[in-house]
Amino acid sequence: MSDHIYLAHHGIKGQRWGVRRFQNKDGTLTAAGKERYDLGSSASASKDTSLSNRRNRRAKQIAKGAAIAAGVLLAVYGGYKLSQLRSKETSKGSSIVDDFLHNTGGRTSPTIGRSIGDIDRSMVSRINQSNGGREGEINCAHTSMAYILNSVFGENVRAQGFSGVDEASGLVRNGRSKKIFDAAFDGVRHIQPPASESFERSVERIPNSSTGVLYVRGGGLAHFLNYERDSAGVLTLVDTQQHDARTQIMAADSPAYRFLSRNVGVSEILDFSNASISDNAEDVFKHCVKGD
Repeated sequence: MSDHIYLAHHGIKGQRWGVRRFQNKDGTLTAAGKERYDLGSSASASKDTSLSNRRNRRAKQIAKGAAIAAGVLLAVYGGYKLSQLRSKETSKGSSIVDDFLHNTGGRTSPTIGRSIGDIDRSMVSRINQSNGGREGEINCAHTSMAYILNSVFGENVRAQGFSGVDEASGLVRNGRSKKIFDAAFDGVRHIQPPASESFERSVERIPNSSTGVLYVRGGGLAHFLNYERDSAGVLTLVDTQQHDARTQIMAADSPAYRFLSRNVGVSEILDFSNASISDNAEDVFKHCVKGD
């Protein structure tokens, strides 16, 4: 008796090599084949319901279904990417929705150089949720960055409180570097007025139709705040670190604006009108902002 047991298949009874049950040698269908595939007897019916056409229609249906499925998958994936910054606080290694934030080509002119009536006051008041404590009193760099992300790039973020970490290097320090904006954004235009220049003379250097950050100093203090200059040259200052909503958005003729102009000088103007998000932005954003 053999040590090897195996199963062998020798075909179906009546089967002949090269002979098909429903097809003639020239490739046409037999009568049984026509009946099997439910083909009509007339020429037009045969043309409409031929095996080739049936297969083509089925292939198109499969392709269409695959395309729809792919579209749904892309939409879900895209929605997930866009929701990452909004759904959780940024952390080291997490994506800052690169494709969306790096694409500034979709921006339209209203996103920069807004007039005072076009500024979203509710967005401004939401930015600094930490202003009830000390960490929210010294986070002006974070609030200014959050305003830029919301206003220019269409994101929905809030500022984090300042924890003593230098955002550009990640090291624990007592102060912060002005370089954090260049670490998070590409294409920021820097304008540095002379140290002796008045506030009013310095802000005249701000281009029309632009949005950005002012770095001001006075009385031993330094502060970041945002600005909007519309196409007509009208300047509005936005201080999202402030508690009082009445002084968060300052028109040039307001008491808050006049007080500021008398007590500080402009050290630097950072114009974000042509800026884009840096490839390494998440290294800075994780210290500065979180999804709303």
